[in-house]
Amino acid sequence: MKKMIAIGIVLMMVLVAFVAIGGGAMSKGPKGPKPPKVPTWHVDDDGIVGVNCDYNTIQAAVDAASPGDEVIVQPGMYVESVTIDKSIKLKGKDATIKCPTTPEDAYLAESSAKYQYLVGIFGGTYNSGIDTYSGSGTVSVEMSGFTVDANDYSPSVRWCTILMRNANKDNGKSKIHKNELINANVNGKETFGILGYGTMDVEIKNNIIDQFARGGIGMYSGVSNIEKNEVIGPGLGVPVTWAPNGIQIGYGASGKVSNNEVTGCGWPGTAWAGTGILIVDTSDVKVEKNWVHDCETAIGICDFPESLYGSIWSGIVSNIVVKGNTVTNNEWGIDIVNECDNVKVEKNIITDNTYDGIDVYDYSIWYPLYSINPPTNIKIKDNTIAGNGGDGLWVGSTVTQTVNAEKNWWGAADGPSGDGPGSGDTVIGNADYEPWKTKAPK
Repeated sequence: MKKMIAIGIVLMMVLVAFVAIGGGAMSKGPKGPKPPKVPTWHVDDDGIVGVNCDYNTIQAAVDAASPGDEVIVQPGMYVESVTIDKSIKLKGKDATIKCPTTPEDAYLAESSAKYQYLVGIFGGTYNSGIDTYSGSGTVSVEMSGFTVDANDYSPSVRWCTILMRNANKDNGKSKIHKNELINANVNGKETFGILGYGTMDVEIKNNIIDQFARGGIGMYSGVSNIEKNEVIGPGLGVPVTWAPNGIQIGYGASGKVSNNEVTGCGWPGTAWAGTGILIVDTSDVKVEKNWVHDCETAIGICDFPESLYGSIWSGIVSNIVVKGNTVTNNEWGIDIVNECDNVKVEKNIITDNTYDGIDVYDYSIWYPLYSINPPTNIKIKDNTIAGNGGDGLWVGSTVTQTVNAEKNWWGAADGPSGDGPGSGDTVIGNADYEPWKTKAPK
């Protein structure tokens, strides 16, 4: 039986040249002053302070740094939680940050949950009395080159390996680059790899997130570019506590999810489904050129209905582009669910999934007494939809507006089967599949 989608919760120098009026010779303008060097703090866990390093711990260097400084961390094992509340660059050279016995914790104004964390990047003001970060201040932080080891820590509340709030354009876009997040606990409490709340403008690129119970990368407001990451969940069908989502953008956040590999997001429970990439209750998101495989549901575009779950789910889903992705060897391919408007699914390869390639439906199939609006303005075009074990395209009976599913390759020259006349993957429900492609795309 089909399960519901689960939720989690950039200096360019310009040289000006001109032709001299007299002789036509090329002249150079006067050289400007060199920019001042950025103050740099060096950390070495087994170095001698004042001799070959400034500090032995990362937190001490972060505390000493001023906005705009760099903290360079030498190879070693740093057993500490790190809290960054200023605009700095934190660069690791084969350095590992490992979870201590008692990691830091905090509330964020935008979430009711308390988090324990390994690295916290926080804009705003900290109130120690209520252990909460709030307010409008932002920080611009670049973090790169670390192994971030959660050490299989069993949290008492929610866990996040890198937790961010108000990481924005203060002196530049915040960036989380070239880190490897490992050993998050996958059974018990909700655990996450990278999360962002508040006023966000962040680039998350070239990271490996290996294991999590609830979410790999989640952006819950602001703008984000999530690119070229490898996100590895606990596995398809592994009996863990939560249905994990690999990459999730939701609740008013926007941005782009591109060129990522996502795998291992599945759950054997009967109600919810683990999802590789999930776009929920938000608008203006592009999902492009990702490879999603061996997940329960590969890509989900979902509105959680307010009538069913309350006013907290009053957001809408609109202007979503799913383009150029490879969706293969999952249980289910692409889901478009509930009140989603103007969703384009174009030029994807959707093949060899256990059940359906694409489903368009709403939750009223389970909750007929609730007012739940179906998807509208859905265009499914120029895709390869073939070799799926269930339907190539299934449109639920409550979807009243015809789904535009023209110009797809259904795996056979004579078109789709099911409601169609051919021998390719089946089309079931209110969809316009003519014309179809008669040759497989090269």
